[in-house]
Amino acid sequence: MPLEPENEYLKNTVEASPLFEGRYASPRMVNWDPVANVRTGNFSLVFKAHDIVRDASVALKFYDISKAKLLQAYRLQAFE
Repeated sequence: MPLEPENEYLKNTVEASPLFEGRYASPRMVNWDPVANVRTGNFSLVFKAHDIVRDASVALKFYDISKAKLLQAYRLQAFE
């Protein structure tokens, strides 16, 4: 699935930060193939980054914020 406009904004914002949240260096989205314009996964956007505090590679997961998916019942139930 291609990125929805809201998720594209999130991706661009996170990746534009050389040190996201003052801790995570060089975040890159890993569950989207820009060449094929295909995203894997259905619930989250996943980024790989380097945690400079722990000196370790980490995954940063963000909830899919697309308007079409925000109000789906199973998504809301996950937070009950």
